[in-house]
Amino acid sequence: MKAIPEGFSGASPFEIAERYAAGEIGRDEMIRQLSAWPYVKAPDHSEQLATEWKAVLPPDPPGTFEEVGAAFDKGLIDGDAYDAILDSYTEEPGRSATTLKLIPEGR
Repeated sequence: MKAIPEGFSGASPFEIAERYAAGEIGRDEMIRQLSAWPYVKAPDHSEQLATEWKAVLPPDPPGTFEEVGAAFDKGLIDGDAYDAILDSYTEEPGRSATTLKLIPEGR
């Protein structure tokens, strides 16, 4: 069982969305947590997809932004929440836009 990081209410982005859908946390808190999550970079499968028409891709590792998309697809979060979280998302591993705001420019 994966530990819940300090400052979050779930061990993964999808679990945070599940807790929101179950009424355990509020909407603003869910958006705050998913906007601040240190997402893992999803693997780039573009080369494999370019060479294999029916490529069977491995699942993404835990903690990627794809979990937020899965939460939206399953109806755990709405489109406006997804858009708010997406607006703060960055693809740099281990950083969210929220944490990037704390780093001065040029570093």
